[in-house]
Amino acid sequence: GANCKIYGNTALRGGGVALGLEAVDATKYDVKSLSMTLTINGADIYSNTANYGAGVYLFKPSDLGALSDKYQNYFYLTNGTIHDNTANNQGGGVYIEGGIAVNQMNNGKIYSNSANQGGGMAVNGGTSVGNGGEFYNNTATGGVGGGFFINSGNIQMAGGAVHNNTAATNGGGIYISGGNIDFSNGSLYSNG
Repeated sequence: GANCKIYGNTALRGGGVALGLEAVDATKYDVKSLSMTLTINGADIYSNTANYGAGVYLFKPSDLGALSDKYQNYFYLTNGTIHDNTANNQGGGVYIEGGIAVNQMNNGKIYSNSANQGGGMAVNGGTSVGNGGEFYNNTATGGVGGGFFINSGNIQMAGGAVHNNTAATNGGGIYISGGNIDFSNGSLYSNG
């Protein structure tokens, strides 16, 4: 989709967008049918609510058996915004859960989102890749990681900025309890 607006939605997971499979009988599908990709250019994802991933929720089914390592789930956002979303638990803007679930953002903005943990983004397995872009004015209302909360998984960010995010306890900009972050040629400032 191009230049679309996704707003005012409510769900348990993925108020704006949810990408993944709830349950899969791995004996009925080949590996290629399990690969999913969603590409959005210039989207505005805002004012959505959920328990996890109010703006965007990427997940991998837990019951894939031998196919588990081959499942791929990709969400590409270019020049878009994810803002003013509210998650009751984790990932106000984006929540990534499990395995090969990849969020790639090019020059986008994730701002003014809130969640108990990971106001801008929460990663609990999977990978988020950012090229440029900004994370700002996100809030962890009851816990850690105003900009990012990384429980496990990876965040790779080249360029861009993480600024003016706040957390109730620790990690106004970034909080890592497990996993990895590779943040190069960017700026991290004015987080509290």
